[in-house]
Amino acid sequence: MVVAGEQERLGEIWRGLTPAQVYGLRSRVQFFLSFIRPYRYPAYSADPLARLITQNVDLARVRSSPQRLIVTCYNQTLHRVERFDNHFPDLHRALLASTSIPLVFPPVVMNGHEYVDLGATVWPLKPAISAGAERIYAVLCDHPEDHRRVARNNLEWAIQVMNLAQRSNMLVDIELARRINLTANGTSYKFVDLTVIQPSKTLGLGFMDFHKKLQINRALELGFEDGSAALTQVGADLPSATLQGEFCPYI
Repeated sequence: MVVAGEQERLGEIWRGLTPAQVYGLRSRVQFFLSFIRPYRYPAYSADPLARLITQNVDLARVRSSPQRLIVTCYNQTLHRVERFDNHFPDLHRALLASTSIPLVFPPVVMNGHEYVDLGATVWPLKPAISAGAERIYAVLCDHPEDHRRVARNNLEWAIQVMNLAQRSNMLVDIELARRINLTANGTSYKFVDLTVIQPSKTLGLGFMDFHKKLQINRALELGFEDGSAALTQVGADLPSATLQGEFCPYI
């Protein structure tokens, strides 16, 4: 939606979002039995999220946008990372696949292959650098304090571990980019102007906390404050969305 120029509407959706718009409940008995029996049964249905994406992501505007969109998914049938851009024919399903966390949501089938979100296995900055980006804004969507909440069950524990792995991977990639920048002059490596934006305070939001309106609104406000401060510090031109108060990187 950002690529389509619909930042304001995106903010409106988040402010009015309910859990029922994101996931559907499934049999808890079947879910727990799937850990000891030979079948897969994710904890939640992604049907509401699929409808949310289809209703709000305007493919015509995404495809006509001058901004390049890169969606990363993991093809668990062929065991490889794959990326899709603005012009992928089934972009709605690719977007859904990029949210399909194993155990939480079922895999998304495209072209006979199963796709899931496995972001912790890829280098987050590489696709942007490969696409020719010379200035990158790396957004960390959580504060270190957010991970200190004790997991209430095995599913939360698994999600927490995956999120920590993804955060660690992002930090390693950022550090690698900074080190390459120090030695890029006179080598085949390219210098990348890298700015990191991250929450200055804990957000108080868990992975499935779509019902916490107060915290979601605060995350939007904090994203605007921290994002604007980071851009001002590096002397960058603020995006028009920032000037409208809709720069919200943490959601």
